[in-house]
Amino acid sequence: GDRYTTVFASCGDKAFFDLLSSWAAEHAHGTVTTEMFVEHLGDRVDADVEPLVQAWLMEPPLPELPRSS
Repeated sequence: GDRYTTVFASCGDKAFFDLLSSWAAEHAHGTVTTEMFVEHLGDRVDADVEPLVQAWLMEPPLPELPRSS
């Protein structure tokens, strides 16, 4: 869960969903790569995205989500 909180918890729910919405809008009906998504993420998040990418996209199993309080 530590890698998750490093990036997404610091950007917040709205920023996270804005990031996903902008990705979908910019690449609708197109061909994309994981590298393109990582670049999109890195351009929009003020944190090191590499640990997140490794944890969520490259290594099974997925890390646990942090519990909401």
